Amino acid sequence: MRLGTRSGASGRDGRLAVVITFDEDDRHAGNHILTVVVAKGLDHVVVGQRLTHASLAAAPSRLVGLAPLRGTKGSPNLLVAFGLD
Repeated sequence: MRLGTRSGASGRDGRLAVVITFDEDDRHAGNHILTVVVAKGLDHVVVGQRLTHASLAAAPSRLVGLAPLRGTKGSPNLLVAFGLD
């Protein structure tokens, strides 16, 4: 399975990140959701910080330097948590 291509600009300069999240709500307050980030330079990074749906929603805006989407501004920064900022 190819996640990206080395021939594209993002693949060449290391700016490509793929975020995979498994959101299966089990209807419990302590529900945990697995999120995997694949990016150049990340190797077995485990984040202990609590991230939210808003963290994931704000990441693309933050990645390109725009203000986060409405309602996500104060969310924990997913990019910082994974060392991508």
